[in-house]
Amino acid sequence: MDPIQQMADPSGGQYEEMPAQPGAGGWIFMLMHLALGAITAALALSPGFAAGKASFESEVWKAVFGVVGAGLVFLALRGWVRALRDERPRLTPQLHQRGKTWGRVLIVLGMAFFTMAVVEALGDVTVAFSGWVKTVYLVGGIYLVLMGVVLQWNPTRHIRQQRVGRGEGRPGVARIVQASDTGVSVNDAPQVKIDFELEVDGQTHLVSDKIVMERAKLALLIPGSTVSVLVDRIDPNVFHVDWSTWKAPHG
Repeated sequence: MDPIQQMADPSGGQYEEMPAQPGAGGWIFMLMHLALGAITAALALSPGFAAGKASFESEVWKAVFGVVGAGLVFLALRGWVRALRDERPRLTPQLHQRGKTWGRVLIVLGMAFFTMAVVEALGDVTVAFSGWVKTVYLVGGIYLVLMGVVLQWNPTRHIRQQRVGRGEGRPGVARIVQASDTGVSVNDAPQVKIDFELEVDGQTHLVSDKIVMERAKLALLIPGSTVSVLVDRIDPNVFHVDWSTWKAPHG
């Protein structure tokens, strides 16, 4: 069974089902959430632990840190529980929207931690960090911002591109309608926007894709020429082109 599968939800929509186990990177992220949350909560709740490490300007900031720390710990523990219970997240549009919202929260929180750790004047009116704790919030702030940015990205199309790249999908034929240079290059290979007339399972529709191509293959982009493609089982706009099957236009 594929580690990433396409599924249909009861409403008729489609979603991608991710692996239950988060992988090494996922475990590291959850550990970082747990560590940052535990330190934040401990600073707010334990005067002994906070001594010489953090000075709160008011009790309000203690309460804020307590809530934030508990929230980060909760997110980490929830991820662990879901992994241990073999729960598979479903990448529905609703889940992605919630992820984007949480991502914005993490970005704001990370920027606040980083600023508090770097700008001493701000620490005097909020929370002043000392010693190794200052480094923790400097690094932790950057980490939270990066995590928040990642959550703004919807990986569904990328997952499907990986799937057809592995050879999983429906065979079809694509006719090149037109091609144009986007002006972008990757390692001296130009990116080209290509409009295709795609035929798969007896149905034809127009699709466009931006493809980075070797310069030697640009001569293949002749309107009317055809190539074999592998089309994703769910999204017909995601496909993989086999340029070795290129055929010149008839006549």
